[in-house]
Amino acid sequence: MATMMPSDVGEFETEGEKAFYKFLEGVAKPDAHYLCWYLPEVNGKEPDFLLFCEEVGVENYRVLLSKLEAENHGKVARASSTLFCFQSGKSDPEKTIQLNTEIPRFF
Repeated sequence: MATMMPSDVGEFETEGEKAFYKFLEGVAKPDAHYLCWYLPEVNGKEPDFLLFCEEVGVENYRVLLSKLEAENHGKVARASSTLFCFQSGKSDPEKTIQLNTEIPRFF
């Protein structure tokens, strides 16, 4: 598992961030190669996660939608690089979530 910092988060901002923390902790292997920070402050900004691997570099992640939120919206009706449209049932209107596609610069 990845070396997580902090290693013991008392409370996550969202359930999606908690699930993603546990995912990274379990799948980023071998752990000696991966360092992961949750809510680090970098140049006055705060990405949800930074993952560092010497062979790959630094990746930043932003958790936009948790599984619980997705289940409340139903199925994905359509998606693009800038939005997701969810539909609870066949006769229900689509609910749209607009994504901010601007990639923040942290360095």
